Amino acid sequence: MRHKLMPFLESKFPMPAVEHLCQLAELAREDNSYLDIAARLRLNEVATETGAGTSVPTGEFAGNAKAFVTPNGKESPESSTLALGKRMVREIVKRVKARAGELGSTHVEAVLQLARSGHSGKILQLPGGVEVRRERDLLIFRAAPPGTGKTEPATFSLQVNLPAKGAELRLDALSRILRFRVIDWPSEGRETSNTGAVLDLARLRAPLELRNWRPGDAMRPAGHQNRHTLARLLNELGASRWEKERWLVLTSAGKVAWVLGLPVADEFAAAEGQVAKKGGGRQCVPLPFGNA
Repeated sequence: MRHKLMPFLESKFPMPAVEHLCQLAELAREDNSYLDIAARLRLNEVATETGAGTSVPTGEFAGNAKAFVTPNGKESPESSTLALGKRMVREIVKRVKARAGELGSTHVEAVLQLARSGHSGKILQLPGGVEVRRERDLLIFRAAPPGTGKTEPATFSLQVNLPAKGAELRLDALSRILRFRVIDWPSEGRETSNTGAVLDLARLRAPLELRNWRPGDAMRPAGHQNRHTLARLLNELGASRWEKERWLVLTSAGKVAWVLGLPVADEFAAAEGQVAKKGGGRQCVPLPFGNA
């Protein structure tokens, strides 16, 4: 362009025309830089990092009724949200991609289309080893395993050796910290006030295994009348497929005893009427009841 097009323009048009083109290019660079910064700032506000990847509400990706609000408090036109949405897609792919790959305009448009009208569970494969999946009203971006067109389920397993009474066992697993303690219950009722349920130590059998969710896992949570698959219970919690693959499960001799975010399994639960004894309680294990 510099050696052929510009000399041609200079020979056919007055000199100011070429200068104006150069000025226009400089203005375009400045505008592009501003929009890139605005897209990064917006992502920092709305993107959420989870074990499943980076999730962003679908409404952030252009063309919806909710316009982007500018710093002066006025709503921008839909074309502005479209421009930001495209840059947000490029920025988030740049953050999560595992290897080199050029994202083209057709790839960006496919992501926007997935946000506008894609069904939950649909997956797009993008250059750079990136997968984007729609889960209800979210788009979840993550790096795909190299050399495969589909993801492989996560696998995780750790043997749990419970501590002596009064001691604490801390486990770091899948970006979470879990603490196991053996206590006298209900004589230490204050220890269980925030757990929702505890495991009866007398009902547990070795080996105790902390692992990720596996297809086919099932249990009857304390307080439930029927046995359910964990897939169904996790769906009710709103867990995505990717989140399920990393969901923490504690098993006792192969049976599900506890699942993160759910009550313990009924057959391992410690109930006050069952364990209270004259002069004291039974040794039990309080577990976190939730996603903390």
